[in-house]
Amino acid sequence: DQFPPAEAARLDFDEMAARRQFVKKKRHLTVRLQKVKLLQLHNLVALAKTLFDRLLLVEPTDLCTTPFPAESVSLMEKAGIEMPEQMNAKELYRAICRRLLAQEKEVADIALEILRDELQLVRMGLYLQTGEFLRAQAKTVMAQYHLPENALLITTEDDLYEHLEVIAANPVDTSWPLPEQPEISDELGHWG
Repeated sequence: DQFPPAEAARLDFDEMAARRQFVKKKRHLTVRLQKVKLLQLHNLVALAKTLFDRLLLVEPTDLCTTPFPAESVSLMEKAGIEMPEQMNAKELYRAICRRLLAQEKEVADIALEILRDELQLVRMGLYLQTGEFLRAQAKTVMAQYHLPENALLITTEDDLYEHLEVIAANPVDTSWPLPEQPEISDELGHWG
Protein backbone atom coordinates (compact mmCIF):
# COMPACT_ATOMS: atom_id res chain seq x y z
CA ASP A 1 0.00 0.00 0.00
CA GLN A 2 1.20 3.48 -0.79
CA PHE A 3 0.48 6.51 1.32
CA PRO A 4 -0.10 10.00 -0.06
CA PRO A 5 2.76 12.50 0.35
CA ALA A 6 3.22 13.75 3.92
CA GLU A 7 1.95 17.24 3.13
CA ALA A 8 -1.35 15.74 1.92
CA ALA A 9 -1.59 13.07 4.64
CA ARG A 10 -4.03 13.47 7.50
CA LEU A 11 -3.11 10.38 9.46
CA ASP A 12 -4.74 8.93 12.47
CA PHE A 13 -2.13 8.69 15.21
CA ASP A 14 -2.26 4.90 15.23
CA GLU A 15 -1.49 4.85 11.46
CA MET A 16 1.69 6.89 12.02
CA ALA A 17 3.97 3.94 12.80
CA ALA A 18 2.94 2.18 9.57
CA ARG A 19 3.50 5.39 7.61
CA ARG A 20 6.92 5.80 9.20
CA GLN A 21 7.91 2.22 8.27
CA PHE A 22 6.79 2.86 4.69
CA VAL A 23 8.94 6.02 4.47
CA LYS A 24 11.95 4.17 5.95
CA LYS A 25 11.60 1.44 3.34
CA LYS A 26 11.18 3.98 0.54
CA ARG A 27 14.22 5.94 1.75
CA HIS A 28 16.31 2.76 1.84
CA LEU A 29 15.37 1.95 -1.76
CA THR A 30 16.02 5.54 -2.86
CA VAL A 31 19.49 5.48 -1.24
CA ARG A 32 20.26 2.32 -3.21
CA LEU A 33 19.08 4.00 -6.41
CA GLN A 34 21.25 7.02 -5.59
CA LYS A 35 24.33 4.77 -5.36
CA VAL A 36 23.55 3.30 -8.79
CA LYS A 37 23.03 6.76 -10.33
CA LEU A 38 26.27 8.06 -8.81
CA LEU A 39 28.13 5.07 -10.22
CA GLN A 40 26.63 5.79 -13.65
CA LEU A 41 27.78 9.39 -13.32
CA HIS A 42 31.35 8.28 -12.62
CA ASN A 43 31.16 5.69 -15.39
CA LEU A 44 30.34 8.47 -17.86
CA VAL A 45 33.81 9.93 -17.26
CA ALA A 46 35.42 6.56 -18.00
CA LEU A 47 33.23 6.21 -21.09
CA ALA A 48 34.28 9.68 -22.28
CA LYS A 49 37.93 8.64 -22.03
CA THR A 50 37.23 5.49 -24.05
CA LEU A 51 35.33 7.45 -26.72
CA PHE A 52 38.08 10.08 -27.05
CA ASP A 53 40.80 7.40 -27.11
CA ARG A 54 39.00 5.60 -29.95
CA LEU A 55 38.53 8.88 -31.80
CA LEU A 56 42.32 9.31 -31.77
CA LEU A 57 42.67 6.06 -33.70
CA VAL A 58 40.49 7.26 -36.60
CA GLU A 59 41.84 9.32 -39.46
CA PRO A 60 39.93 12.64 -39.83
CA THR A 61 38.16 12.99 -43.18
CA ASP A 62 38.66 16.78 -43.14
CA LEU A 63 39.42 19.58 -40.65
CA CYS A 64 35.91 19.38 -39.11
CA THR A 65 34.99 15.70 -39.27
CA THR A 66 36.33 12.52 -37.73
CA PRO A 67 34.03 9.54 -38.22
CA PHE A 68 33.06 7.70 -35.05
CA PRO A 69 33.93 3.99 -35.04
CA ALA A 70 30.88 1.68 -34.98
CA GLU A 71 31.73 0.44 -31.48
CA SER A 72 31.80 4.07 -30.24
CA VAL A 73 28.36 4.72 -31.70
CA SER A 74 27.10 1.57 -29.98
CA LEU A 75 28.60 2.66 -26.64
CA MET A 76 27.04 6.11 -27.01
CA GLU A 77 23.61 4.60 -27.66
CA LYS A 78 23.88 2.33 -24.60
CA ALA A 79 24.92 5.28 -22.41
CA GLY A 80 22.10 7.50 -23.68
CA ILE A 81 24.45 9.95 -25.38
CA GLU A 82 22.82 11.59 -28.39
CA MET A 83 24.67 11.32 -31.66
CA PRO A 84 26.04 14.75 -32.58
CA GLU A 85 25.22 16.17 -35.99
CA GLN A 86 28.89 16.70 -36.77
CA MET A 87 31.35 13.94 -36.04
CA ASN A 88 34.27 15.55 -34.26
CA ALA A 89 35.77 15.79 -30.79
CA LYS A 90 34.11 19.13 -29.99
CA GLU A 91 30.60 17.88 -30.80
CA LEU A 92 31.28 14.60 -29.00
CA TYR A 93 32.27 16.62 -25.94
CA ARG A 94 29.04 18.64 -26.16
CA ALA A 95 26.95 15.46 -26.45
CA ILE A 96 28.69 13.92 -23.43
CA CYS A 97 28.15 17.15 -21.46
CA ARG A 98 24.41 17.12 -22.25
CA ARG A 99 24.22 13.56 -20.94
CA LEU A 100 26.28 14.53 -17.87
CA LEU A 101 23.90 17.39 -17.06
CA ALA A 102 20.88 15.10 -17.38
CA GLN A 103 22.50 12.53 -15.09
CA GLU A 104 23.52 15.24 -12.59
CA LYS A 105 19.89 16.37 -12.44
CA GLU A 106 18.75 12.79 -11.78
CA VAL A 107 21.25 12.50 -8.91
CA ALA A 108 20.19 15.86 -7.47
CA ASP A 109 16.49 14.93 -7.69
CA ILE A 110 17.18 11.65 -5.89
CA ALA A 111 19.17 13.47 -3.19
CA LEU A 112 16.22 15.83 -2.65
CA GLU A 113 13.88 12.86 -2.37
CA ILE A 114 16.12 11.29 0.26
CA LEU A 115 16.20 14.59 2.14
CA ARG A 116 12.38 14.82 2.00
CA ASP A 117 12.14 11.31 3.42
CA GLU A 118 14.62 12.11 6.19
CA LEU A 119 12.64 15.21 7.13
CA GLN A 120 9.40 13.21 7.11
CA LEU A 121 10.94 10.61 9.41
CA VAL A 122 12.08 13.30 11.84
CA ARG A 123 8.69 15.00 11.71
CA MET A 124 6.83 11.75 12.29
CA GLY A 125 9.21 10.90 15.12
CA LEU A 126 8.24 14.19 16.76
CA TYR A 127 4.54 13.44 16.17
CA LEU A 128 4.92 10.00 17.75
CA GLN A 129 6.83 11.24 20.80
CA THR A 130 4.46 14.14 21.36
CA GLY A 131 1.40 11.97 20.75
CA GLU A 132 2.54 9.29 23.17
CA PHE A 133 3.01 11.93 25.85
CA LEU A 134 -0.36 13.60 25.17
CA ARG A 135 -2.17 10.24 25.08
CA ALA A 136 -0.63 9.16 28.39
CA GLN A 137 -1.39 12.53 29.97
CA ALA A 138 -5.03 12.45 28.76
CA LYS A 139 -5.49 8.92 30.12
CA THR A 140 -4.00 9.94 33.46
CA VAL A 141 -6.39 12.87 33.78
CA MET A 142 -9.32 10.73 32.61
CA ALA A 143 -8.48 8.18 35.31
CA GLN A 144 -9.00 10.96 37.88
CA TYR A 145 -12.62 11.20 36.73
CA HIS A 146 -13.20 7.59 37.71
CA LEU A 147 -11.85 7.79 41.25
CA PRO A 148 -14.60 7.35 43.87
CA GLU A 149 -13.71 10.58 45.64
CA ASN A 150 -14.33 12.55 42.40
CA ALA A 151 -17.62 10.87 41.47
CA LEU A 152 -19.76 13.68 42.84
CA LEU A 153 -17.49 16.52 41.73
CA ILE A 154 -16.83 15.73 38.07
CA THR A 155 -18.60 13.59 35.47
CA THR A 156 -17.55 11.91 32.26
CA GLU A 157 -20.30 13.81 30.48
CA ASP A 158 -18.55 17.21 30.50
CA ASP A 159 -16.72 18.91 27.62
CA LEU A 160 -13.27 18.50 29.17
CA TYR A 161 -13.66 14.73 29.49
CA GLU A 162 -14.87 14.48 25.88
CA HIS A 163 -11.87 16.57 24.78
CA LEU A 164 -9.56 14.22 26.70
CA GLU A 165 -11.19 11.24 24.94
CA VAL A 166 -10.44 12.84 21.58
CA ILE A 167 -6.81 13.41 22.61
CA ALA A 168 -6.48 9.83 23.87
CA ALA A 169 -7.84 8.51 20.57
CA ASN A 170 -5.82 10.76 18.24
CA PRO A 171 -3.38 12.89 20.22
CA VAL A 172 -1.71 14.95 17.49
CA ASP A 173 -2.85 16.85 14.47
CA THR A 174 -0.54 15.62 11.72
CA SER A 175 -0.71 18.80 9.71
CA TRP A 176 2.63 20.54 9.93
CA PRO A 177 2.78 24.31 10.26
CA LEU A 178 5.12 26.13 7.91
CA PRO A 179 8.29 26.67 9.89
CA GLU A 180 9.89 30.03 10.23
CA GLN A 181 12.86 29.95 7.91
CA PRO A 182 16.28 30.92 9.24
CA GLU A 183 18.15 33.71 7.49
CA ILE A 184 20.78 32.21 5.23
CA SER A 185 23.60 34.37 3.99
CA ASP A 186 24.86 34.16 0.41
CA GLU A 187 28.41 34.50 1.71
CA LEU A 188 30.59 31.48 2.30
CA GLY A 189 31.57 32.64 5.78
CA HIS A 190 33.40 29.99 7.78
CA TRP A 191 32.53 27.22 5.27
CA GLY A 192 34.69 28.61 2.49
